[in-house]
Amino acid sequence: MDSQPDNLEYHCHRMTIWVIESSMTELHPWMMLASVMKKLKIMKNTNKLTTLAALAWVTLAAGNAGAAVAIVGQLQATYDRTNSPDMVFDASGANKLVVVVTGQHGFNNNAGKVNSLTYDGVPLIPASYRTAVTASTDTLYHGIFYLDNPATSAGVILASVENRGHMVAFLLTGTADGVGATAMSANGTRTVDLTTTAANSFVMFAQGLGGAGNFGDTRSVTADSGTILSSERDPSNWTGHVIAGQTIATPGTNTFSFTGGNVAGGMVAAVEFLEATTIPEPTSTALLGLAGLALLRRRRK
Repeated sequence: MDSQPDNLEYHCHRMTIWVIESSMTELHPWMMLASVMKKLKIMKNTNKLTTLAALAWVTLAAGNAGAAVAIVGQLQATYDRTNSPDMVFDASGANKLVVVVTGQHGFNNNAGKVNSLTYDGVPLIPASYRTAVTASTDTLYHGIFYLDNPATSAGVILASVENRGHMVAFLLTGTADGVGATAMSANGTRTVDLTTTAANSFVMFAQGLGGAGNFGDTRSVTADSGTILSSERDPSNWTGHVIAGQTIATPGTNTFSFTGGNVAGGMVAAVEFLEATTIPEPTSTALLGLAGLALLRRRRK
């Protein structure tokens, strides 16, 4: 290592490799930078301009790596048609609120739909959902909703419903605004395909059960990939859902599915949540400028 040449392209190439290696260990960007500098012994072996240029490269690479999507809070509720479900949820530190709702089918002459879903009076956006059903239709109301940048203090999630069902709320960090790809399977299925659009996306997928009778027992249901986040059912098994999540490293078509339970009248919703990209801070921009100066200096030679 002590005999490394004083060559900008060489150091940037080596730094890129070590940025990738360090990111796999989930180091903080500045710890990553310190680790890279230590490996290169950069202050000893390179001149100052080349050093600054290489620092710009690794700082921008670390900044553009983004922050992994993470679930930092979860709350759930079971409701019936005699009350509008509400949950007090403190969204401090989160940049996205995600709510999964599964409403019972047309039992008791009530449609299994949710008329509205709000957080502190602000409507959530439906990402993937089965549209409202009539009272005579044996099918679920099943959907995944979201709200970007929810209130930073404790707020109320309020749903106006027409029948029994389940509602689970999640707080996410590290997500970009909006969503990526979305999908909803056909009625009576337990599998859905989703083509993710970006690297390191987090996909939440949910199996709704109970759309054709009391088939909502989720106790034997497992996800074929990812991690189960929630499994809910009502005591009479009229409705239930199982929610899972999985990080997808490379964009492409993936199948999200479940095993077990009676899928008659059930369906699977899936939504891709994109990883946020970190915007370089002013220090990084300044270092990038110095990198350009270093390149010009070497060309003039």
